[in-house]
Amino acid sequence: MARKPISTFSLSFLDCLCCGFGSVILVFMIISNRVTTESQEVLADLRAQALRLSVQTETLGEEVAEENEELVGLRSKLEAKRAAQRAKTRQIEQLDRLVALKRSSVSSSKEDVTEALAAAAKPASQTPETREKRGQRELVTGLNMSGDHILILLDVSASMLDRYIANVVLVRNMPPERQRQAAKWQQAVATVDWILASIPKASKFQIYVFDVTARPLIEGTAGEWLDVSDDKRVSQARRELREITPGGGTSLYHALAVPMRLQPAPDNVFLLVDGLPTQGEKTSGQRVVSGDKRLDYFDQAIRQLSRQIPVNVVLYPMEGDPEGAAAYWKLAFDTGGVLMSPSEDWP
Repeated sequence: MARKPISTFSLSFLDCLCCGFGSVILVFMIISNRVTTESQEVLADLRAQALRLSVQTETLGEEVAEENEELVGLRSKLEAKRAAQRAKTRQIEQLDRLVALKRSSVSSSKEDVTEALAAAAKPASQTPETREKRGQRELVTGLNMSGDHILILLDVSASMLDRYIANVVLVRNMPPERQRQAAKWQQAVATVDWILASIPKASKFQIYVFDVTARPLIEGTAGEWLDVSDDKRVSQARRELREITPGGGTSLYHALAVPMRLQPAPDNVFLLVDGLPTQGEKTSGQRVVSGDKRLDYFDQAIRQLSRQIPVNVVLYPMEGDPEGAAAYWKLAFDTGGVLMSPSEDWP
């Protein structure tokens, strides 16, 4: 019986071969799926990181913009402060120049003040031609020096320290000894001395000083008339006058009330003042007083004054008081007196 030929590729071999090939394909499919999954996870993680970085970048951009705005604001404030500092520096330089100028003016006027003090301290009896000179000055000024009872009203408020408001503030902050040496005040003191030396020897006199109140120059002589011929009284009045330091506001009301309280009433009044009053009958407490209000205070003061008593006004014009001269001229004219605004070297 013939044998069947042997075949190399049998059914079993093909089955094994197909199974092996399928296993290889399955392994590759499994590996490919795992790689794809991992790649997707990595990609998702990278996208999330990119999103976080994008948000952080936007936040940092906003913070940088805010910081830039704040920096611009700080630069503007710094520039404004520098400008203010430059302005203050210029103001300080101007004040330094003003102080230097005032010091120079004060230094140059010391000799004039010394001469005025020396002249005021001389008794009338030491100058034989006093009467002649006195008559000449009366003719020049128009002041009437006659009278049986002569009243001198002297303004001793702070404005008597200088003709300019800025200088008043400057001098007011100096020691009292320096304030009493102010040129304007020394002129007022010298004017009182001149009046005392010019009125008749047979007359009686009284001196009242006033700021927000009015009081006799010599304490304890309120309501009394003093003899011009009493050299001790006259010398005492001059000494007391040189001890006064001007200060405070001005109330003309209390000053013009004095003539109405004296008995007998004065028949000649000399009012030495530098401007309209800043206070009325009562102290207002206001630091700034308008021109209209000052005129109102003036009108209140003169209403109580008798028109039978002549009032001679010696006015030392003050800066910023243009209506003062007209008001005091009318007061002198209505009462039969004279208004005089002396030069800086008078008397």
